[in-house]
Amino acid sequence: MELPDTEWEVGLNTQNLKIYRKLRAPGSFFMVKVFCDFPNIPKNIIYDAIADLNQRRKFDEILANLNILEEDPISGSVVF
Repeated sequence: MELPDTEWEVGLNTQNLKIYRKLRAPGSFFMVKVFCDFPNIPKNIIYDAIADLNQRRKFDEILANLNILEEDPISGSVVF
């Protein structure tokens, strides 16, 4: 797993998990890109844990401290 391009900043780089972030526009928001390899966990379980914000707050220390300002149920985008 390699860095997608030079505009992406490495947030976490372990053997099984790589997280990158990229500032969308000055004063705007960060996009996040994640690559993971957890061979003993079904993909749908990983997706559900990440996509379900209530579940994710249990293990994501950063998300646990953020407030949702806006949610778009059609696109799935969330503004914190």
